[in-house]
Amino acid sequence: HSADELAKRYSDLYRSCGIIRQLLPLLASLGLALGFYIGLFGGPYNPGPEIFKIISSIGFFIQAFCFVLIIMLSNAEKRYHWHKKFSDYRSLAEMLRQMEYLAPAGLVINGLRAPAYLNTKNVSWINWHLRSIIREAGLPNAKIDAEMLKESVNYISNVTLGNQIAYHSDNIDKMALIAKRINKYGLRIYYCGIIVFFLRFIAYSLTSGSALIILSGAEKDYITKFFNMLSMVIPLFSSFLFGVSSQEGFERVGQLSMAMTEKLDIHKSVIQRGLSDYNAFIKYAQATAEIMLSEFADWNTFFSTKKISKA
Repeated sequence: HSADELAKRYSDLYRSCGIIRQLLPLLASLGLALGFYIGLFGGPYNPGPEIFKIISSIGFFIQAFCFVLIIMLSNAEKRYHWHKKFSDYRSLAEMLRQMEYLAPAGLVINGLRAPAYLNTKNVSWINWHLRSIIREAGLPNAKIDAEMLKESVNYISNVTLGNQIAYHSDNIDKMALIAKRINKYGLRIYYCGIIVFFLRFIAYSLTSGSALIILSGAEKDYITKFFNMLSMVIPLFSSFLFGVSSQEGFERVGQLSMAMTEKLDIHKSVIQRGLSDYNAFIKYAQATAEIMLSEFADWNTFFSTKKISKA
């Protein structure tokens, strides 16, 4: 339905903007390093001063341009509300998904609840819109008999629960793999940064005395400043990786999927044993919707804090 498509659209916009926002400080620092340290070639290594001045200017331009982009992205998010619309339409889509098996039986959901510390205005309009859709759809033209009850039970078991269990089971491995790789490569880059810190200390020790007497003052200055550049830039690659991991919440989403898979497996085993009558089906359907929406509310609360900002 359209709510699901809109949720995917704004999810792509928000997530793309978030990743670019995490990348820009790294690119700005690379531009600064390029602009500042390339000027050191103006000494004994300078075969043509003009080209190095041009490259240095490009580096400073990259730094300034990245900072401008950070402000522009933040302002664009505030203007177009990608994060808010992603959350709102995903909330509406999840509630409509529960109505697919509740509506034929003449059941409705109470709507989405938000924690007290969050702004509930967004939730109120979503619940209002959901109720308007339900009113417009009207009562189902169906007879609740044994055949209809059997079809509803099969739908919940095979479609609603089956699809969700498959999704969350796949999500566990996927999120765990991404989080593991980010943590692994992020730490390795940090370790490289620590090694560079020690090399910088050694370079300072050697160039400050007469150990490298064969080098001129400019050459010694270039060596020490080169290690300063590496010490500044290398850790920023790790910061970018961990920033993306925090923005997307890979580890947290994986934990939610693991808990959800266990809960849904237990819940599905109840329906596989059979439901005695319509009243039992009502209780089971309402319990299913409550499980789905409580899990979504947990996810939505987590992502509500992941806004894009200038800082």
